[in-house]
Amino acid sequence: MQYNLPYILNIHRRFRFSLLSLGGKNISQEIIPLTFFTLDPNDIQEPLSFIFNNREKMKEKINNLPDDHILIPLEKNDFQLFNPNTLTCPSLRIKKDLKILKDIYERTPVLIQKNRETGEIISNPFNIKFKRIFDMSGDSKLFLTKDQLINLGARSLDERSEGYIWVDSKNQKYYPLYEGKMIWFYDHRYNSVELSGSSSQQHVGIPTINEEYENKFFMPKPVYWVRETELISRIKHEEYNKEWLLAYRGVTGSVNERTFISSIIPLTAVAHTMLTIFSRSPSEDLCFLLANFNSIVFDYIVRQKSTTNFLSYFIVEPIDRYLDTKYNEKYNAGKPKKTAFNLS
Repeated sequence: MQYNLPYILNIHRRFRFSLLSLGGKNISQEIIPLTFFTLDPNDIQEPLSFIFNNREKMKEKINNLPDDHILIPLEKNDFQLFNPNTLTCPSLRIKKDLKILKDIYERTPVLIQKNRETGEIISNPFNIKFKRIFDMSGDSKLFLTKDQLINLGARSLDERSEGYIWVDSKNQKYYPLYEGKMIWFYDHRYNSVELSGSSSQQHVGIPTINEEYENKFFMPKPVYWVRETELISRIKHEEYNKEWLLAYRGVTGSVNERTFISSIIPLTAVAHTMLTIFSRSPSEDLCFLLANFNSIVFDYIVRQKSTTNFLSYFIVEPIDRYLDTKYNEKYNAGKPKKTAFNLS
């Protein structure tokens, strides 16, 4: 069940729980009937009655249910298909969601496939690695505010914007600490961030206005900066040669307008609310991957597979991607073609 709405259990209503029904050896293992996001115990009475009354011809009967029915007929192999790395179960609202998801996964490969026993990577065509660079709690002692930088005699490398790298009198550089709320689709300047001023000291996003977007020198202001030496120590083993990062928002929600939000950001310090992707693949390939991430189809898949408000990398790794051959077709079709003109 999605929520503990009628307070069946003496816990907060936001906690989810499940009802697992086990049967005898004579019950067919061909179909595993499931339902998700039920809000009331009465909502599952009809599916349970259907299962009991049709237990001898379950597959035939359940396949005849309408596409908008809440009873989802998963098969044993579906867990391997949808989540080969973990064998976890997606959360589907109606039967049609299963059909769509199955059609996608049967035609396209996952982003990263691993051996479940050893964790060894079996397939990783984009040669990518997910990384959390800084943790907002565990690494807080490394963070410096604007006032602290000023006390050190530091200043922004570009006086036209405070959101740039700062440098002190000893030529020590300090990189802005990006947070998840600072980005949107293809937009690394979506929000500045400041403290709320309340006792909770929450970080509040300040939307970038049109005048700031029109200013090519504007960069969003973070709450904190991090010493360059600390940043280098976190990423030096990645052998990364680009001046930018591919990143996505870690914090999300199933009721949000979009679930997966990614962008290219400057090479800088990044908090754990934004997960970064390192890759030695060509920039063109990563741009295609970014477009894949921000597509409606990819967002739909993520929404079916995310059951929490944080998109950890193990959720993203087994998500389907567009076929490499299709990327190459689109890329080659978009290349300018050399044409010889006879000007004589």
